[in-house]
Amino acid sequence: MNVFEAVKGNVTTRQAAEMYGIKVNRNGMAVCRPMAVIASIRSFPAFRSTNIPSIMTMALSTSIPIASTKAAEYKTGDNQGAYDENLVYRIVDSVDCRDLVVGEEYTVKGVLKNKATGLPFIDADGNTVTGETTFTAEAEDQIVNVEFNFKANLEVVPIVVCESLYQQGVEIYVHDSMEDKDQTIDYLKLRTKAHDKETGTNVGTVSETATIVDSVMFNNLRVGSTYEVNGYLMNKDTGSELLDKNGNRITATKIFTAESTEQTVDMEITLDSSLLEGTTVTVFEDVYYNGVKAGTHCDITNADQSIFYPKIRTSAADGDTNSHVGVVGGKSTIVDTVTYTNLIVGKTYTVSGYLMNQDTNTAILDKDGNKITSSRTFTAATANGSIDITFEFDSSDMEGSTAVVFEDLYHNDIRVTTHSDITNSDQSILYLKIRTKAHDKNTGDHNGTVGPETTIIDTVTYTNLIAGREYTLKGYLVDRATQMPLRDSEGNLVSSTKNFVANNANGTVDMEFTFDSTGLGDHTLVVFEDIYDTESGVKLTSHSDIGSEEQSIYYIDVFLSGWIYTLTRFAFLLCKQICSRYTSAAGERKYMMQSNKKVAFSHFFVSVCPRLAGAFCFVSGSDYSIGVQASFSTSSALSMEVIRPRRM
Repeated sequence: MNVFEAVKGNVTTRQAAEMYGIKVNRNGMAVCRPMAVIASIRSFPAFRSTNIPSIMTMALSTSIPIASTKAAEYKTGDNQGAYDENLVYRIVDSVDCRDLVVGEEYTVKGVLKNKATGLPFIDADGNTVTGETTFTAEAEDQIVNVEFNFKANLEVVPIVVCESLYQQGVEIYVHDSMEDKDQTIDYLKLRTKAHDKETGTNVGTVSETATIVDSVMFNNLRVGSTYEVNGYLMNKDTGSELLDKNGNRITATKIFTAESTEQTVDMEITLDSSLLEGTTVTVFEDVYYNGVKAGTHCDITNADQSIFYPKIRTSAADGDTNSHVGVVGGKSTIVDTVTYTNLIVGKTYTVSGYLMNQDTNTAILDKDGNKITSSRTFTAATANGSIDITFEFDSSDMEGSTAVVFEDLYHNDIRVTTHSDITNSDQSILYLKIRTKAHDKNTGDHNGTVGPETTIIDTVTYTNLIAGREYTLKGYLVDRATQMPLRDSEGNLVSSTKNFVANNANGTVDMEFTFDSTGLGDHTLVVFEDIYDTESGVKLTSHSDIGSEEQSIYYIDVFLSGWIYTLTRFAFLLCKQICSRYTSAAGERKYMMQSNKKVAFSHFFVSVCPRLAGAFCFVSGSDYSIGVQASFSTSSALSMEVIRPRRM
């Protein structure tokens, strides 16, 4: 038993009062001047080193001077702590004082303590937080408010307000129970961890209807209290709040009642993320209590609060030309370089691509009807980088068409973004097409002129070239009978080459072949054309159809001898006798034979004397060509330019 307990147990109030001549009021409270009493008590050797006011108070009082205290956060009005953006706080503690002496001056001094440590709470400036109110008692029982103003970070800190009552500078009572809930202000803490609903991670899905799930973890809730959580989205790159396409905030709200001091609440925020490629979105959460903000988690740099929306862009190139110009025929290769942005380092992704036909907007299929695809899985070493995807296929049927590479990016087997723009030139490989139409420069058609210097003009029609890019046309002549290239007297290939820059995707280029056609009677020449990409020197495609009529020039042997010459000469003179002579507008000598009068001769000439056609006519369908420039039909008049046969 200590000295306080001994005094309290053995000395009644009245005994102590009578001993010192002190009046005791009806409440059992001694009415005195404490300093005079203390001076008297100090005359006793046993009390010289003792806290006299406290002992005296216990001995003379049958009631407690501070019956209770009720602390309240200034904004909420109760024991729930509020949040201030500037970290400036005020606590008001209502102290219920009892058995005061009316007219006496008292002082209530308070100090804030950390409930977890029991030590005085230190503010942001490193000082102990205290409050003090001096008052003159107006009644025996009086409530006095003590304010505590300070600046600090109060996340998850429970604050206990401890009070002491002083009379004339002497501490007469202390109220500092660390377990008293009325003396405690609870400042809560919240942390959030966001994830994409589809992927289950911080990798976001680029979609018109994406969902973010934000798990809000609370500490230091007051059980039974009701809270409201408000979440909204921030653009980490700009530091501004994220708005939808209509300019509205993207938010979510949830109300819950705390079942324990620690609790997790899931928030779902639905948004259109289709415009967020390459953007990082951070979820901010505020919690409210009775309409007052009680806590927040708004760290824009926090990765756990963030969703990373990836972005990919692609640039395709033909494996041979290393450009957007494709090679037609056989095994072709497209290398698509996929550039990615805003990936999460250490996460695993898969790029999966396929080829589309721009003209039909459908997938390109192989001979078995399968899509032409390629994929590659990788772990992101950096947030931004690139990766190559290779496609191999037979491009023989791609003449004049454009292949567009579509790429999808996957994470956890979920497609998180795509680059699939059918009109995008960077994603495209253009496979050109050429067709040719040859004619003799003199005749203007497919009938060739035999002579020491003759010229074939081949008009090359091209499709699907890249405007502004340089190409090279290389042509040569092939004998249809032997299917061998034509060579001159010195053994050189009869060929022509022309470089040109495409002004448009589609157009024509004329190629000229000049050579000695002597001796090509009864021969047919076919023009073969190849087109090259000038920059890379790679052959892109060709038109080399040995059976093509459009590419062909026909040569007739008009140099005769012997009896064939005699018969031909006879036919020539006969024609002159039975045909009417006239001069054309161009001054050329022509002969006209009316078919209704001379049809029989026409048929006889062609049917009975087919060998004479070697001199100046041959059969083509139902039309007959005389020489190289005239023609007639059995149902119309015959107009012809007679070619005089000459002896070799």
